[in-house]
Amino acid sequence: MAGFVWMLLAATLSADPAPMSLGRLARPDSSVQTAAVGPFTPYSPAVGDVVFSLTENRKIALLYRFVLVGIPTHAGIVVRSPDGALGVLEAGGGGEFRTRTTPIAARFSRAGDRTVWVRRRATPLTAEQEGRLNTFATLSENAGYSKLRAFDLAFLSPHGPRGPVRTFFDGKPKGVRNDSVCSEIIVEALAYAGVIDAETARPSATAPRDLFLDRSLNLYLRRHPPLACGWLPPSIWLPDAAPCCCVKPEPKCGLLRFGR
Repeated sequence: MAGFVWMLLAATLSADPAPMSLGRLARPDSSVQTAAVGPFTPYSPAVGDVVFSLTENRKIALLYRFVLVGIPTHAGIVVRSPDGALGVLEAGGGGEFRTRTTPIAARFSRAGDRTVWVRRRATPLTAEQEGRLNTFATLSENAGYSKLRAFDLAFLSPHGPRGPVRTFFDGKPKGVRNDSVCSEIIVEALAYAGVIDAETARPSATAPRDLFLDRSLNLYLRRHPPLACGWLPPSIWLPDAAPCCCVKPEPKCGLLRFGR
């Protein structure tokens, strides 16, 4: 009898820990202006989930729309730190102009986010993919944030990173960079980990909205949306104590309506 008890105790101690629950997710919907409607499900973060946010700063949100990048205004990807804790790899955001892995609870409770969305993985990453993704995050820690590329990303110049010439023939993944912007580092990380095709990935041409909608003003990205295979549609994230709320609709006229 004692031997059975010890075996049961050993099995319990060696079992994987129960997945953490962090708030809840609304019903998946690919529309940026969707209301947070049920059914609501507890959110258990997993490596590879992509996190989007819209800043409360209306001037910045309007600027993103005006320069044809649109909203969301920021993005990051869930990774696992060397100590085993989950975090969000992000370049910029939260007033920090650097690349780092933010502890996941701190990332989701960040002040200044008007709305947060999550695109969950449809299937878990393999152990090899997760290991390489986590390695990329570790190697990218404290790298810079490229304000210049963030500015270039906003315009559809024929010679810019989102232009037809450079997107088709240049802009392939370069691996760990000295500096990045938010959407760029997500695509770089996924290509490095072998989760998406490095031949078709174009990190420097990809904006957060492209990752959110799986469609883009950029013709190349319209043909090769990075997250179209392997991720569920976005879901609005709510803290456990938050009431159901709605994302205010985007403008419905002029250039600000693009990409709908």
